[in-house]
Amino acid sequence: MVIQPVKSEVVLDNLRKKVSQLEAGIQIDAEKGKVRDPGKQATIQDAEEMRDKLQVGEERFFRLGFYFTIYGSSMDELEFVTHKVESILGQQLIYSKAASTQQNKD
Repeated sequence: MVIQPVKSEVVLDNLRKKVSQLEAGIQIDAEKGKVRDPGKQATIQDAEEMRDKLQVGEERFFRLGFYFTIYGSSMDELEFVTHKVESILGQQLIYSKAASTQQNKD
C-alpha cells in the first residue's frame, strides 16, 4: 500500500475545472429548455464546500495505491481471476489498472 499526499493547489485546480464544467452544463441544459438537474447543483455545492475546506487547511487529499499479486495455474485462469477482481473493484467505483512493468529482485 502506498499513500501519497496530493498538493492542495492541484486539487483546487481540478475542483475549479469541474465546477466550471458543471455550470456550463447547467447553462446549456437551460438554453435547451431541459428541466433543471438538482444532482448537478448539489455536486457544485459539494465541490465549493470542499474547496473552502482545502483553502483553510481543514481537509487534505491523498493518493492511495494498493498493489497486490494475482496468481493462476494457467493464463486462462489468471485472466479469469484478473477480470473478476477488476469487476469487483469497479462495482465499488475503485479505479484499477494492471501493472505493466515488473521489478527485478536483487
